[in-house]
Amino acid sequence: MGDTVMIHLERWESSFPWGFTINGGSDQGLPVFVQKVNPKSWSYKCGLRPGDAILQINRVDVTKMTHEQAKKEILRAGNNMDISVQRDSIDPTASGIKDPQEGMNVQLVEEPVRKMNPPGKPFRQVKPKTYGILADELPQSEKGGTKPSSIFDKKKNERSKYTQIEGTTVQKCYGES
Repeated sequence: MGDTVMIHLERWESSFPWGFTINGGSDQGLPVFVQKVNPKSWSYKCGLRPGDAILQINRVDVTKMTHEQAKKEILRAGNNMDISVQRDSIDPTASGIKDPQEGMNVQLVEEPVRKMNPPGKPFRQVKPKTYGILADELPQSEKGGTKPSSIFDKKKNERSKYTQIEGTTVQKCYGES
């Protein structure tokens, strides 16, 4: 068994991963330990190594915690974490110790993408009703004419064409059938 070391980890925001995975816990019959450490991570630069047994996270004893409880304690730490570890306690490559991500395979399926628009045909030009109304009314107002109408105008005939209904309509009160 190695020395006990306190490692301080700090990150700017929680969207950046810590860069290590843990394994073990009282439910697995092993102490909580560091399974893997990304060599490019802040955790590695601060001294965390695979095989380090985690004794405390922010001065909270994790030696009798389950795997899930230890993960929650890491989440609870936020962006600043002090980890007390015992160096070289467990060989993370030893047989019988499963990788927590083992069995989580991702299958990549490549299929041709169906094109939305056949070659040689341009996309259909879609013009919203509001755009058409404004295109009709703005040139008049720029020449000193009446300003574009609004849905808030008091007189119905001065309201925007957008809110005016043409043709027959059916109006019902809420709850009528």
